[in-house]
Amino acid sequence: MRTLHVGRNPGCDIVYDDLMVSRSHAFIRVYPTGKYEIINKGTNGTKVNGQLISSNVPYPTKRGDDILFANTSRLDWNRVPDPLKPYKLGLMIFGIVAVITAATVGVVKLIQNYTGSSDPIEQQVEQQPKESSTDTIKSVDAQDLNPVQPLTPTEIKPKKEIKKQDKESNKKTEQDHKTKETQSKAEEKKVESPRFRSRR
Repeated sequence: MRTLHVGRNPGCDIVYDDLMVSRSHAFIRVYPTGKYEIINKGTNGTKVNGQLISSNVPYPTKRGDDILFANTSRLDWNRVPDPLKPYKLGLMIFGIVAVITAATVGVVKLIQNYTGSSDPIEQQVEQQPKESSTDTIKSVDAQDLNPVQPLTPTEIKPKKEIKKQDKESNKKTEQDHKTKETQSKAEEKKVESPRFRSRR
C-alpha cells in the first residue's frame, strides 16, 4: 500500500498552491489491488462526487471519481499512480493480438471461400490425377500375363521315374511297330492267296 499526501505544503506528494487548501489537507491510500481510499484532514473539507466526507474516516473511492478539495481544487487522477497499469497494458496488448489474429483468420477464410479451395496443399493434391482401382487392377493383370511360376514339389519328378517312363514308352512304341508289321504281313498273305488259287 502507498499513501499520498495532498496539501499546500511543498513536501506533499500532490501540491496545490491554494490558500483554501490546508497544508496537509488529505491522504490518498493506493492498494496493489487497485483499491483507493481518501481520508480528509483539511478544515475546509473534501467532497467525493459532490458528497462531503467525514474527517479522519477512510472513504472508498475509485479512479475517475470527482474529488474536490476545499471546494476549489479538483484532483487530477493522472498524478495518482495506477497499480493495475502493467496488467491493463498486458491485457490491451493481448486484446490487440487477438483481434489481429482473428482478422487474419477471417481474411484467409474469405479468400479460401472465394477461390473455392480449403488449403493450397490440398488443392495441389486434388489437381494431381488419382489412380482408380480399375487402373491398378489392369496394371496387375498386365504384369501377370507372362508369369514365371516355379514348379511345385509334386511336379518335380526324380530321375529314376523319368528313366522308367522313357523305357516304358520305348517298349510301347516297339510293340506298336511289331503289331503293325504282323498286321501288314497278314494282309499281304490274304491278298496273294487268291492269285495262286486262280492259277491252279
